[in-house]
Amino acid sequence: MAVLALDHPAMDAIGWRVSPDGEVAFSINQAPPLLREPALGNRLVPGVKTSTRIRMLVDADGTPAIALNDKADRTRVRLTVTEEGYGAIEFLNAQGEVIHTLAPEADAKLAKAQ
Repeated sequence: MAVLALDHPAMDAIGWRVSPDGEVAFSINQAPPLLREPALGNRLVPGVKTSTRIRMLVDADGTPAIALNDKADRTRVRLTVTEEGYGAIEFLNAQGEVIHTLAPEADAKLAKAQ
């Protein structure tokens, strides 16, 4: 795996990753709170957990997606291309389930066929 990251003061800010299975991802993370630890001479605590807010990827199977996440790091909106090649916007609930999909070209093809 190849990884490149640029940092906020206590956490990754953006990162690129190329996985052995062929997935390629780019992530943008929310800045974490700056926590200082008196036992460390009041230095910043490294690795403070924060949310990935935007993730762009091309999955190993070639499916592209741009995901927008909420503050709890859950994908809530995803731009993608369906298996049939139609552009789609997917809306997800807090459990990560797609609850609504907008795919106008697919809808037009279906309406035309009926």
